Amino acid sequence: MHWLDILIIIWLGISLYSGLKMGFIYKAATTIGFFCGLWVASRYTPELAQKWHLGPWQMPFIFLLLMSLVSRVFGLAGWLINKLFHLVAILPFLKTFNRVLGGVLSLGLSCFVISSVLYVADIYAPQSIDPVMQKSIAGRNLLKLSIFYKPFLSAKLDDLIKKEKNKIPTIPSADIPNR
Repeated sequence: MHWLDILIIIWLGISLYSGLKMGFIYKAATTIGFFCGLWVASRYTPELAQKWHLGPWQMPFIFLLLMSLVSRVFGLAGWLINKLFHLVAILPFLKTFNRVLGGVLSLGLSCFVISSVLYVADIYAPQSIDPVMQKSIAGRNLLKLSIFYKPFLSAKLDDLIKKEKNKIPTIPSADIPNR
Protein backbone atom coordinates (compact mmCIF):
# COMPACT_ATOMS: atom_id res chain seq x y z
CA MET A 1 0.00 0.00 0.00
CA HIS A 2 1.37 3.41 -0.99
CA TRP A 3 1.91 6.17 1.59
CA LEU A 4 -0.69 8.40 -0.11
CA ASP A 5 -3.28 5.61 0.24
CA ILE A 6 -2.48 5.31 3.94
CA LEU A 7 -2.80 9.07 4.37
CA ILE A 8 -6.17 9.07 2.59
CA ILE A 9 -7.46 6.17 4.71
CA ILE A 10 -6.42 7.97 7.90
CA TRP A 11 -8.11 11.17 6.66
CA LEU A 12 -11.31 9.27 5.87
CA GLY A 13 -11.25 7.53 9.27
CA ILE A 14 -10.94 10.86 11.06
CA SER A 15 -13.70 12.20 8.86
CA LEU A 16 -16.02 9.33 9.77
CA TYR A 17 -15.36 9.92 13.45
CA SER A 18 -15.96 13.64 13.00
CA GLY A 19 -19.25 13.00 11.20
CA LEU A 20 -20.44 10.61 13.90
CA LYS A 21 -19.52 13.17 16.54
CA MET A 22 -20.87 16.33 14.86
CA GLY A 23 -23.99 14.94 13.19
CA PHE A 24 -25.84 15.23 9.91
CA ILE A 25 -27.02 18.81 10.27
CA TYR A 26 -23.50 20.16 10.71
CA LYS A 27 -22.10 18.00 7.92
CA ALA A 28 -24.96 18.95 5.57
CA ALA A 29 -24.14 22.62 6.10
CA THR A 30 -20.45 21.90 5.53
CA THR A 31 -21.27 20.03 2.32
CA ILE A 32 -23.34 22.93 1.03
CA GLY A 33 -20.47 25.20 2.06
CA PHE A 34 -18.01 23.06 0.11
CA PHE A 35 -19.94 23.43 -3.14
CA CYS A 36 -20.64 27.12 -2.53
CA GLY A 37 -16.95 27.51 -1.71
CA LEU A 38 -16.00 25.89 -5.00
CA TRP A 39 -18.28 28.28 -6.84
CA VAL A 40 -17.05 31.38 -4.96
CA ALA A 41 -13.40 30.35 -5.31
CA SER A 42 -13.71 29.66 -9.02
CA ARG A 43 -15.50 32.95 -9.57
CA TYR A 44 -13.27 35.28 -7.52
CA THR A 45 -9.83 33.64 -7.66
CA PRO A 46 -8.93 35.21 -11.02
CA GLU A 47 -9.83 38.71 -9.79
CA LEU A 48 -7.93 38.32 -6.52
CA ALA A 49 -4.94 36.78 -8.31
CA GLN A 50 -4.65 39.90 -10.46
CA LYS A 51 -4.73 42.18 -7.38
CA TRP A 52 -2.37 40.15 -5.19
CA HIS A 53 0.98 39.16 -6.54
CA LEU A 54 1.98 36.21 -4.39
CA GLY A 55 4.17 34.43 -6.87
CA PRO A 56 3.61 31.35 -8.98
CA TRP A 57 1.63 29.50 -6.30
CA GLN A 58 -0.94 32.28 -5.84
CA MET A 59 -3.70 30.54 -7.80
CA PRO A 60 -3.91 27.34 -5.73
CA PHE A 61 -3.38 29.30 -2.51
CA ILE A 62 -6.18 31.81 -3.19
CA PHE A 63 -8.49 29.11 -4.52
CA LEU A 64 -8.08 26.83 -1.50
CA LEU A 65 -8.26 29.77 0.92
CA LEU A 66 -11.56 31.04 -0.50
CA MET A 67 -13.02 27.55 -0.67
CA SER A 68 -12.03 26.86 2.95
CA LEU A 69 -13.36 30.17 4.28
CA VAL A 70 -16.78 29.77 2.67
CA SER A 71 -17.01 26.18 3.85
CA ARG A 72 -16.12 27.25 7.40
CA VAL A 73 -18.81 29.95 7.43
CA PHE A 74 -21.42 27.39 6.38
CA GLY A 75 -19.99 24.95 8.92
CA LEU A 76 -20.38 27.52 11.70
CA ALA A 77 -24.00 28.07 10.72
CA GLY A 78 -24.56 24.30 10.68
CA TRP A 79 -22.92 23.95 14.09
CA LEU A 80 -25.28 26.55 15.55
CA ILE A 81 -28.33 24.87 13.99
CA ASN A 82 -27.08 21.49 15.24
CA LYS A 83 -26.82 22.86 18.79
CA LEU A 84 -30.42 24.05 18.56
CA PHE A 85 -31.43 20.63 17.22
CA HIS A 86 -29.89 18.92 20.25
CA LEU A 87 -32.02 21.09 22.51
CA VAL A 88 -35.26 19.99 20.84
CA ALA A 89 -34.35 16.36 20.01
CA ILE A 90 -36.41 14.49 22.60
CA LEU A 91 -36.66 11.15 20.81
CA PRO A 92 -33.56 9.01 21.53
CA PHE A 93 -33.28 7.51 18.04
CA LEU A 94 -33.31 10.96 16.46
CA LYS A 95 -29.85 11.82 17.80
CA THR A 96 -28.48 8.44 16.69
CA PHE A 97 -29.99 8.89 13.23
CA ASN A 98 -28.43 12.37 13.05
CA ARG A 99 -25.00 10.99 13.97
CA VAL A 100 -25.04 7.99 11.62
CA LEU A 101 -26.13 10.12 8.68
CA GLY A 102 -23.47 12.65 9.70
CA GLY A 103 -20.79 9.95 9.49
CA VAL A 104 -21.91 8.84 6.04
CA LEU A 105 -22.16 12.40 4.75
CA SER A 106 -18.79 13.26 6.27
CA LEU A 107 -17.14 10.39 4.40
CA GLY A 108 -18.69 11.58 1.15
CA LEU A 109 -17.68 15.17 1.73
CA SER A 110 -14.12 14.18 2.61
CA CYS A 111 -13.89 12.22 -0.62
CA PHE A 112 -14.81 15.40 -2.52
CA VAL A 113 -12.38 17.53 -0.48
CA ILE A 114 -9.52 15.07 -1.05
CA SER A 115 -10.47 14.95 -4.71
CA SER A 116 -10.34 18.75 -5.00
CA VAL A 117 -6.95 18.88 -3.27
CA LEU A 118 -5.64 16.17 -5.61
CA TYR A 119 -7.14 18.03 -8.59
CA VAL A 120 -5.34 21.26 -7.65
CA ALA A 121 -2.14 19.30 -6.96
CA ASP A 122 -2.45 17.53 -10.30
CA ILE A 123 -2.78 20.86 -12.09
CA TYR A 124 -0.09 22.81 -10.26
CA ALA A 125 2.39 20.27 -8.99
CA PRO A 126 5.53 19.58 -10.96
CA GLN A 127 5.89 16.47 -13.07
CA SER A 128 7.64 14.71 -10.19
CA ILE A 129 4.30 14.15 -8.42
CA ASP A 130 2.91 12.04 -11.28
CA PRO A 131 4.58 8.81 -10.07
CA VAL A 132 3.02 9.33 -6.63
CA MET A 133 -0.45 9.66 -8.14
CA GLN A 134 0.11 6.63 -10.37
CA LYS A 135 1.05 4.43 -7.40
CA SER A 136 -1.88 5.53 -5.24
CA ILE A 137 -5.05 3.52 -5.90
CA ALA A 138 -7.20 5.70 -3.63
CA GLY A 139 -5.75 8.91 -5.06
CA ARG A 140 -6.48 7.92 -8.66
CA ASN A 141 -10.02 6.84 -7.82
CA LEU A 142 -10.81 9.94 -5.75
CA LEU A 143 -9.48 12.18 -8.52
CA LYS A 144 -12.25 10.81 -10.74
CA LEU A 145 -14.79 12.61 -8.51
CA SER A 146 -13.69 15.88 -10.09
CA ILE A 147 -16.25 15.32 -12.84
CA PHE A 148 -18.92 16.24 -10.29
CA TYR A 149 -17.50 19.63 -9.32
CA LYS A 150 -15.75 20.72 -12.51
CA PRO A 151 -19.02 22.30 -13.74
CA PHE A 152 -18.84 24.65 -10.72
CA LEU A 153 -15.50 26.00 -11.91
CA SER A 154 -15.90 29.09 -14.05
CA ALA A 155 -14.50 29.29 -17.55
CA LYS A 156 -12.55 32.38 -16.47
CA LEU A 157 -10.73 30.34 -13.82
CA ASP A 158 -10.06 27.56 -16.32
CA ASP A 159 -8.44 30.03 -18.73
CA LEU A 160 -6.35 31.53 -15.93
CA ILE A 161 -5.25 28.07 -14.76
CA LYS A 162 -3.98 27.24 -18.23
CA LYS A 163 -2.13 30.56 -18.44
CA GLU A 164 -0.65 30.39 -14.92
CA LYS A 165 0.41 26.75 -15.17
CA ASN A 166 3.15 27.72 -17.61
CA LYS A 167 4.62 30.17 -15.06
CA ILE A 168 5.10 27.63 -12.27
CA PRO A 169 8.72 26.58 -11.90
CA THR A 170 9.40 22.89 -12.17
CA ILE A 171 11.41 21.05 -9.58
CA PRO A 172 14.24 19.06 -11.10
CA SER A 173 14.15 15.35 -10.54
CA ALA A 174 16.27 14.21 -7.63
CA ASP A 175 17.47 10.93 -9.05
CA ILE A 176 20.32 9.66 -6.91
CA PRO A 177 22.51 7.06 -8.58
CA ASN A 178 22.94 3.72 -6.83
CA ARG A 179 26.26 3.36 -5.05
